Amino acid sequence: MGQKGIFRSVLSAAIAAVLSFFIIYFFIPNMGMQYLGLSFSLRDGSVNAQVMEMLGQVEGGVDFSKESGERFWKALNSREFRLQFKAAAEQGEQAVKGAVQSLVDKVR
Repeated sequence: MGQKGIFRSVLSAAIAAVLSFFIIYFFIPNMGMQYLGLSFSLRDGSVNAQVMEMLGQVEGGVDFSKESGERFWKALNSREFRLQFKAAAEQGEQAVKGAVQSLVDKVR
């Protein structure tokens, strides 16, 4: 039977690597951020990136007790607040800041 050449093996590995990258980048954003440091859903300017940036600013500037921290994350993961953040992100940065601040005030 025929033998595989080194070129065919390298080409197969390169194609597999490129396909893996694109699958992780577009369809598995958490793994993309963990292993690649980038993902499609968290690119600059996306709604998710704006919300994550605002949440990082809130976490750094607000001291939560253990109970209020748990309430914050529970409220943050609710469907109601996700829809509110998405709508605010489409309106602009000030609307997102207001939504995050209202969440923090509500949790305290």
